[in-house]
Amino acid sequence: MLVSDTVQRLSRDFVVIRRSTRLPAPVMIAGLPVVPMDRAVCQFVARYADERASFAVAAAAVQANKVKIAQLVAETERGPARGRPRLVRTIGSLNRGVRSLPERDFMGLADRSRILPPLLYNCLIQLPDGQCMSPDALAADAALIHETNSREFHAPEDQGGSDDLFELTQWRATVLTSVGFTVLGNAPRRIREHGAEVIARFEECYQRDRGRGLPDGVTIVRNGPEHPNSDVTSLRRIAS
Repeated sequence: MLVSDTVQRLSRDFVVIRRSTRLPAPVMIAGLPVVPMDRAVCQFVARYADERASFAVAAAAVQANKVKIAQLVAETERGPARGRPRLVRTIGSLNRGVRSLPERDFMGLADRSRILPPLLYNCLIQLPDGQCMSPDALAADAALIHETNSREFHAPEDQGGSDDLFELTQWRATVLTSVGFTVLGNAPRRIREHGAEVIARFEECYQRDRGRGLPDGVTIVRNGPEHPNSDVTSLRRIAS
C-alpha cells in the first residue's frame, strides 16, 4: 500500500505500507484506487529479493502488453536509488527481446559464450511461402534457432499442457527445419540444470554452420518483439 509521506501507518500481516512523496494518479479497478502498472512492476522488481521471480513478473506484464518498456525506464528514472541496479538488469533483458525467465536463462548462457555472436531474441522472420514466425533466439549468420519449450505452454494435456499448443510447437520446428534452419529445443529445467551442455550443443551447431547466412527466401522483418524497445541511452544513463 502506498500512502503519503505525511501519513503514519504501520505494516501489518500481509499488508506492507510504503510512504511516498511521489504518489501516482491511481487507476480505478472495481472502485478501488490502484497503483498504475509501471509503478507496481518497478516497485516489485526493486524490492523483491528473488530476482528471477521478479523478472518473471515484469516479463509477464510486458508480454501481455500491460506495460511498455519505455514506461518502466521512465519510472526507474523517477524512482529511488534503492533496487535500481536490479531494475536496470531486468529492463535491459526485456529491452533485448527476452520475454520469459527460461529465455533469460538461455540468454545468460549465450552471453557468457566466447564462441557465439549476439543473438536476436523473439525477432520476426518471414519464410519463402510468406509465413511469419518469431523464434526465441536466432543466430542469423548460421541459420540456427533455439526454442525454449516450456511444459506450461507446450506439453500435451495429459501432462498439464495444451494439445493444440504442443502440436503447434512441433509443427513450427518442422516448418523451420524444412526451409533450412537448424532448430534446437530445450525445456526450462534442462536450461537451468544442464546449461553447460545446452550451450555447448548450440555452440557446436554454430561453429559448423556459421557464415552460411539465412536460408534462401527467408528475411528478417523485425529484429525483436513487436513492441518497440526503450531508449538504450536512457537505460545506460540510469545504470551509471
